Amino acid sequence: MKIFFILMLLTYSLIAQNSIPATQKINNIFKIQSNKLFYVQVGAFKNRRYALVVQKNLKKMNYPLKIEERRVEMESYFKLLIGPFKSKKEAYSTKNSLPIKYRDSFILTDNN
Repeated sequence: MKIFFILMLLTYSLIAQNSIPATQKINNIFKIQSNKLFYVQVGAFKNRRYALVVQKNLKKMNYPLKIEERRVEMESYFKLLIGPFKSKKEAYSTKNSLPIKYRDSFILTDNN
């Protein structure tokens, strides 16, 4: 009986030790996801002027916009982004409210 009781205590302590880090990992995952920001990328343009024209058209519809310059190899591209949004659902809602010609846009996180 003593051996059984000792085995039970050892098993319980091992399970308890292993479940604490797992719980912390899960909580950390949710914290990381809740801190993400989402954007709708309307386009990526080689010509900054064209990005500014599209930005001006969308700004009339009161979307929060920004242009980010990205370099890919030797070329610059100008990403036109709407956002930031705190949730993916909010970003998709905005994407779906865009005029038809911008509906092929897609959702990015702030890491992209």
